[in-house]
Amino acid sequence: ELALHPWAPAASVFKVVSASALVELGGVTGATRTCYHGGVSSILPDNLIDIPKIDGRCDTLAYGIGKSQNAILAKLASRHLTSESFGRMGQAFGFGEGISFELPVEPSHLDVPTDGLEFARTAAGFWHSTLSPMHGALLAATIANQGVMPQPTLVDREVASDGSALEQPVAMPRRVIAAATAREVGKMMELTTRIGTAKGTFNDKKGHRLLAVDVAGKTGTLGAETDHGYVGYSWFIGYAPADHPKIAFAVTLGNRPN
Repeated sequence: ELALHPWAPAASVFKVVSASALVELGGVTGATRTCYHGGVSSILPDNLIDIPKIDGRCDTLAYGIGKSQNAILAKLASRHLTSESFGRMGQAFGFGEGISFELPVEPSHLDVPTDGLEFARTAAGFWHSTLSPMHGALLAATIANQGVMPQPTLVDREVASDGSALEQPVAMPRRVIAAATAREVGKMMELTTRIGTAKGTFNDKKGHRLLAVDVAGKTGTLGAETDHGYVGYSWFIGYAPADHPKIAFAVTLGNRPN
């Protein structure tokens, strides 16, 4: 149930979808820069407009993904995407649709507001979307697989009593985004573990990586009041090795403050 049910908000993991939409539909690249202020833990109306006096930094979309900088994603989405195009990209990634699997998978939810501020918040990962761990792993797998979403299966292969292989009815993979888009977003996700929000987990204090391979990933954190009280949600999705992916994964935690 925990793997197949969208019990957690997608949070900043949804930035992977937003970055894909910006590259594929918005004419943006990882090197596209925008000046910004704020956006650490919220998106306010003034985060979407240029205010030179307080726009203290100018950084790229790639930096926004690696550091999970909300104002960058919100500002770029509000300028380069529409709710219609963004909704189509969410649907392409499988939001609101069933996932073919041996066990029932509840569809992840996405609501794309037409209101400008709420639309920008959605692109940055603030509410309006939920995600199952299964679907989170498939988001990462899509980027790792050059824009093609594989169809998950529990059974690797079936063998008859005589040792011969049995054919399995498995749904065909489907293309979600162009291969060039996936490569661009994948490079951004590598920054998460190199300089971004997961740097401290994958590197020692001297900056040396702790694993033998590079990992591309995306973190996400968000807190919410639920029927069981306040819950803090934490995500990490990704794939490895970053340059020749063999495994995609998703980790989701839901913890109360105490």
